[in-house]
Amino acid sequence: MIYLDNAATTKPSKNAIEFASKYNEDCFFNPSALYHGGVENKNAINAAKETLINAVATPFHEVVFTSCGSESDNQAVFSSAKKGVAVTSQGEHAAIYSSFSELKARGVPVEFIPLKSNGEIDEEKLYSFCEKGGVSFVSIVHVNNETGAINDI
Repeated sequence: MIYLDNAATTKPSKNAIEFASKYNEDCFFNPSALYHGGVENKNAINAAKETLINAVATPFHEVVFTSCGSESDNQAVFSSAKKGVAVTSQGEHAAIYSSFSELKARGVPVEFIPLKSNGEIDEEKLYSFCEKGGVSFVSIVHVNNETGAINDI
C-alpha cells in the first residue's frame, strides 16, 4: 500500500492556490447538485480523479479517495490489520495510535514498539519483533509532527 498524505499543515503550491481560486471565487457550486454549475463541478472533480488514477494506478493497485486524513488512517488500519499482529510505535500520530488502540480493544493482536530517547522508533526492537513472524501490518510515522523525530523508513 502506498499512502499519500502530505500533512494537513503543508502550504499549498501557488499553482494549486491559483487553480483552486476559480472554485472558491467563481465556481463554488455543490458538485452533488443537479443544476448546471454543480454538474460542471462534479465533472471537474471526476476529471481530476481520473488524472490521478491514470498517473498512479496499476493492475496491482487501486486508488481510494477519502475525505480527510483520519478517514484515510482508519481505512488503512482497519482494512489491513485483520490477520496476524498489527505493529506501530508508541510515538505515532494520535489518529493512528487511537486506531491501533481500538484494534487491541477488538481483540486484534497489537504491538506498540518503544521509542529511543531522541523520539525515533527503536528499530532494533521493531526488527526483532518482526523477525518472530506473524506480523501482517506495520504503520510507522516518517516524521513526527509534534517532536520532529524522523524515522528512517
